[in-house]
This record gives sequence, structure tokens and C-alpha cells, in this order.
Amino acid sequence: MGFNWKLLRAAHVIIVTPLLVLLFLSKYPKSLLERIAHIIKWVLGASSVEYVVHKQKMIQYKHGWNIFWSSLIYLMMFVYSSLFTKRPLLTCFLTVCSIVFFISKFKLPIKSKHPFSRRIDMLVDSFYHSFLEDIF
Repeated sequence: MGFNWKLLRAAHVIIVTPLLVLLFLSKYPKSLLERIAHIIKWVLGASSVEYVVHKQKMIQYKHGWNIFWSSLIYLMMFVYSSLFTKRPLLTCFLTVCSIVFFISKFKLPIKSKHPFSRRIDMLVDSFYHSFLEDIF
């Protein structure tokens, strides 16, 4: 009997990550220096846990990913979470820019095996192979 990794990943994305962000925001300080220290503490904590889990061979990195990129994702997650409460449109713009950067940097295929994706393959191909490669 194998372990269902997709179910674990889904549980992490749907349950663990939002709870982690809520916990982070629940003790968000008022002063700028305390905010910076708070963010650094949370990024280091989340990155340390992931590093230990990676060393235990429970996480595999692919496509050139490593703990540095995970730490950057944690940093963006915490900063964007706090920024979203004050500047939601800016946060959405930064999020889209980040997604485009990561898709391009790691050359992730956008295609899916989902039946709906076959209908938009041509659109995805033209967008991915022209726009994203021109930017990065």
C-alpha cells in the first residue's frame, strides 16, 4: 500500500498553508523593525522545517529547485499576506509577476492532461513560447 502524495500535497495547500499564514498574521507587530524581524523569524522557521524534511528525503526538489527558492517563496508568502490587507491590487499584481517569473525560470510546462486544457493548448503554446521567453 503506497502513500498518496497528491492527497498530502492538497492537504498542505488547502489546510496547512492558510493556517500558517493566519498564525503569522495573528501576531503581526506594529513597528517596521518588529515587522521585519517577525517576517525573518517566520521565513527562517518555515525554511528550517522544510530543510529538515528534505534531508529526511520526504521532499524531493526537481527542475533546479532548492531550499533557497523555497525560502524566497516563504518570504513572498508572508510579505504578500501582510501587504494584501492594505494594498490588495498591488499584491495581486506582484503575485502574477512572481508566478510568471517562476514558470519561466524553471521552464515549467503549462500544459495539463486535463481534457479542458487540450482546447486551449494553442493559446498556451503561443503565450508561453512568445511572451514569457521574451521577458525572461
